Amino acid sequence: MTRETVLSIFKKLNKGVKESFVKNPEGFAGIFIPILKDQLADHVAERIEYTITEEIIERDTEQMFPEDKTFPKKELIAGNETSSIYDLVQCDSENEFEFVERLNDDENVILFFKFPPAFKIRIPRIIGNYNPDWGMLRWDDQHRLKLELVRETKGNIDLAMLQHSNEGRKIRCAGKHFASLGVSYRHVTSETTDWWKEEERKTEVLIK
Repeated sequence: MTRETVLSIFKKLNKGVKESFVKNPEGFAGIFIPILKDQLADHVAERIEYTITEEIIERDTEQMFPEDKTFPKKELIAGNETSSIYDLVQCDSENEFEFVERLNDDENVILFFKFPPAFKIRIPRIIGNYNPDWGMLRWDDQHRLKLELVRETKGNIDLAMLQHSNEGRKIRCAGKHFASLGVSYRHVTSETTDWWKEEERKTEVLIK
């Protein structure tokens, strides 16, 4: 934000707030600046748009998906022999453990994997780049159409209830990123039984 923008915001504050700045500038700044950053981050998440360009980002697939990977045993769960690209799957939470079990039991899942940390979606720095959770291929319920899916697993479906505010903002940005690519993206929990379906969009009916 430019100095001019910050000054414009400050000028619109009420007299009492301005007086508190004069009395304690350091304390005022400690509250004022984080609020500005939060509002700016919300603005970015709401207004950001993604478009497909001709830029090609080279990725070393052997490095991102090496033949062998090492993780602490407590973070691993057995993957389905026919659909998981590794015999063991890394999980960072109980929610992810339960979601992998759901994938393992779904006979329509063709392939699933966890995105490596090196795979990032670009988001302005005030929010931070995003590493999605799961990628998968799945037949539809009639075992006809192959679906390319990306799913983010969290313990709460309400973005406002996530532990860090930027988690919700990243999910909102990611939804726009994958929509521009025509890839199905959805934020789910381990209890979401229809996780492969498109997220239902809420609509409002206006009555005169």
